[in-house]
Amino acid sequence: MRFISFLLLSLIYQSASAQQDSMTATDSGKTSKKSVATVIRAKAIGTAAGVHKTGGKVEIKNQSLINGDKDDFSPIFVDNGLMFCSDSNKKKKKDKSDVEDYNLKFSSFDSSGNLTKPTSFSSRINSKHQEGPSCFSNDGKTMYLTRVGDGQGKHVDRNGTATLKIYIKSKDSLGWFGNDLFPFESNNYSYCHPTFSADGKKIFFASNMPGGFGGMDIYEIRKLPDGTWTQPINLGARVNTAKNEIFPYISENGILYFSSNGLPNNKGGLDIYRIDLDERTSRATALGEPYNSEADDFGIMFMPGSDKHGFFSSNRLGGNGGDDIYSFDIND
Repeated sequence: MRFISFLLLSLIYQSASAQQDSMTATDSGKTSKKSVATVIRAKAIGTAAGVHKTGGKVEIKNQSLINGDKDDFSPIFVDNGLMFCSDSNKKKKKDKSDVEDYNLKFSSFDSSGNLTKPTSFSSRINSKHQEGPSCFSNDGKTMYLTRVGDGQGKHVDRNGTATLKIYIKSKDSLGWFGNDLFPFESNNYSYCHPTFSADGKKIFFASNMPGGFGGMDIYEIRKLPDGTWTQPINLGARVNTAKNEIFPYISENGILYFSSNGLPNNKGGLDIYRIDLDERTSRATALGEPYNSEADDFGIMFMPGSDKHGFFSSNRLGGNGGDDIYSFDIND
């Protein structure tokens, strides 16, 4: 049975021993006995007319070369390629009480612009502690990394609750190093799914910290002149609901994309939404088909310099495994 991916690892876990066959999210963010495999998935592969701010015809394609037999999701551009989360093509775990091993893979673009066979992103990053959605500074030398547990192999606290944390990595000529924690980390709730603004002065992320609207909410922090960060700022009711808002991505032109299972015009599961935060009266709107389906749709990103080409993740019917990565092209 397919194990749930980081989109629901962002919610509150029950004890690790109960995770193997009983994971899907409820409105409260807690788990139930319903299997993720029962989620209805909509067929949407190939070319389809879709609703998008820029208009035009949208072509989506399953990136079968990088999608394996399990979960592959949340791509991000770095070093002329895509880094993404994956637990595909791994040997079956002997310890069934433990969570699946999600690590980061990398697929470069060849001279024709096609993705190549993926490899491990970095031996200095990947570990047994589960790596998840991450982001990079503009110069590629700083990485904000989602990881399950405390970095020492502990996935759950004494109450049986797994928390996600954001770690900060730096890069020099020898590779990645460092293991600093995000400034606001807590063992009592999760911080995850970071994304940098184009100017590097804002970071958006998801958290179930106290004082939010419901399950997971999206927050931002802003860099101060002295290099420190403000306290987390909840994006409010035009983004967050009593359910879950996760997987934020801020585009180069300042549009925030994220996934929600609580906002209007939801087709089912997690759907992808967008909002221009600079427009004070604007509210989040669903991207519609073919981006959204009756399954979970999340982890969208655009290629540098483009608002018409990118990638997103979905567990819709017809994929290679569980969560798959799809490309999209908007043809005016």
